Amino acid sequence: MPVTAPNFAVSSSVTNGSQTVAFSATLQARTVPGSWATWDSPPNTEGNKPRVLAEVTGTTSSLTLTLSVPATTFGFEVEPNAGTHSISADFRSGTTSLGTITRTVNGSSGARLFAATSTTPITSVVLTVPVAAGGFALAQVRTNAGVVTGIPASGSAALCSLALLLSATGAMLARKRADYQA
Repeated sequence: MPVTAPNFAVSSSVTNGSQTVAFSATLQARTVPGSWATWDSPPNTEGNKPRVLAEVTGTTSSLTLTLSVPATTFGFEVEPNAGTHSISADFRSGTTSLGTITRTVNGSSGARLFAATSTTPITSVVLTVPVAAGGFALAQVRTNAGVVTGIPASGSAALCSLALLLSATGAMLARKRADYQA
């Protein structure tokens, strides 16, 4: 979902037309490397110069992302403003936690993907970043909501790679089982 607001404008959501993701706090649009210093590069992220939405006050430690259309796959990239911190994303369906991803992320060219796939539709994600990070930015919000083919609407290389990896793993397990039964 593109970040369309001009640099330093505040935004409370992003949309791709069929899906809107609303934020529990307003975020400020920035661009890497001009108004947000760094990001990581593939394969850890989609690219190293994304438009980002940043929490720059350093006072928000929790941000809820709410999907207008429940999705079975949802994700985004995150980088803290400074230092290396443990960041977590709790993927939810209503008030029920579907699972939490916790990663250690570096604030200097260390952005990482937080994404999940669930048979139970995801309705929101609670992102938790320590206040000591001095803020954070998120980018490349992606979902499969509204996609008939099952391929992520954002064209996310990471999610497509995961799907291919799972397909390959399934094929290998089927082959292994056939070898075992022979």
